[in-house]
Amino acid sequence: MILILNKKIVVLKITKFLKVNRFSYSRNILNSVYTYVVHHLRKTAKMSWDIVLFNSKQKIHSVVELDESQLEPTDFSGILESSFDRINEKDIHREIVGTDFTIDFFADNEQSSNFMLSLYGENGIYALIELAKKHNWQIYDSGVDGMVDLENPETNGFKNHRKYVEQIMNPKS
Repeated sequence: MILILNKKIVVLKITKFLKVNRFSYSRNILNSVYTYVVHHLRKTAKMSWDIVLFNSKQKIHSVVELDESQLEPTDFSGILESSFDRINEKDIHREIVGTDFTIDFFADNEQSSNFMLSLYGENGIYALIELAKKHNWQIYDSGVDGMVDLENPETNGFKNHRKYVEQIMNPKS
């Protein structure tokens, strides 16, 4: 399930990049790019742990059962950029640098009801949990394929993510 979910997340990121840069694309192109990305990640050994921030009036128990009419538009990019001291910028790419973590995202001038981030290092989730509590956000964690309990953040998907990376980096023949 994690492998399939992460492929979807990679394809979603690629799709968003292509749309932002006004490239046309097809399913074959997306699959080819995904294959290239996985090959590149195996070489660089750097894979992100993906999470999605939500701003919803309802408590989200499952993304599958999400009531989209309850989602609230939010300036996630603006809030993230104003909440951290050290941010590297290149075009629309942002990298938040913290103690033993980085968080990557693509800045967006439009408000949205959800926002995907790529984390490197477990401490990133704790920084985001503090922001989520402050702004009444909810966090989907691809590592557990579920929502993060903001009051019990130790139950997160970092260990599952590390196992997944190990499977990708060292596939069994």
